[in-house]
Amino acid sequence: MQLMRSPKPYDDHTVGFRTNDMLSKPEIKQYLQKLYNMPINQIGTFRKQGRFLRNDNRTMWRKKDWKKAIVRVDYEVDSEFQKII
Repeated sequence: MQLMRSPKPYDDHTVGFRTNDMLSKPEIKQYLQKLYNMPINQIGTFRKQGRFLRNDNRTMWRKKDWKKAIVRVDYEVDSEFQKII
């Protein structure tokens, strides 16, 4: 699980994470509560398709699919963790 910054601004109580695409919402919530002791209000997830890449020989391949989790917590999150600088 990796903290993700977004080009769109989140509200003050929201953080985005890049997760494995096999994790469900209850598993993500349990992981964050046990490891980081985060008080979580709500979790939203969506899957992202991997990008298509091409080299000079016109060979194409696709990166691995992944899932993004938008987590709403009880406390206010520092804005430096939310946006791309």
